Amino acid sequence: MRFCDAEQIEINQKEWTESRCVVPPVVIPEIDIPQSFIFEDAIETFEVSEISETKIYLSQILGKEIENNKFIRIIIKDLTKRQVIELKDFMEIFGAKFPEGLYDKLDPDFTLFIYSQKAGKRIGFITKITNQERFVEIVRLWEDTMENDLNEFFTFFGKKEKPIRDYFAATNYSSGTIRCQTYTLEDFGSCYAIDKDYFILTTSIESMQKTIDKTK
Repeated sequence: MRFCDAEQIEINQKEWTESRCVVPPVVIPEIDIPQSFIFEDAIETFEVSEISETKIYLSQILGKEIENNKFIRIIIKDLTKRQVIELKDFMEIFGAKFPEGLYDKLDPDFTLFIYSQKAGKRIGFITKITNQERFVEIVRLWEDTMENDLNEFFTFFGKKEKPIRDYFAATNYSSGTIRCQTYTLEDFGSCYAIDKDYFILTTSIESMQKTIDKTK
């Protein structure tokens, strides 16, 4: 009999080999990256072991120089769940409140991005609508509370004061309509659009228009 230190067991002499006593390497599966819903210009990827760390990395990205008219896709890998963070988990970092049932009508995979425009960096995301039933109605009713429901989200990405407009205005663009509540004259606000089977939310009308242009 031979004794194998690696497994702390005795192995029959005929079965013993040096490789038999070698502990196999731990294989950590790769984290699958969901397909992007837009054509981005660059990608920033970071890993978090605690979801609260996300804000730290986002602050670092916002502090970087980004060429105007460029889209930077942001990929957040949750090492605990071994997956890219999903829409609901991301928005809940900012205490966001979505209307009841809205998350259920959206693909949990989403594309998060920063768009750099002359007035500054603007955040946004795009995901697919998986259930169109009453979707437009739910989102239109959300306009009454969206500012408060997403206040921490908008504040983190640039909101500093109360909106200069207390209602959402519609702008026709491409084959659909963009609806925005203006916070500042520097093109910062809460904007959303339903473009084909996509739901898009950004913090400026320019970034919204460019996102629609970039959808796949």
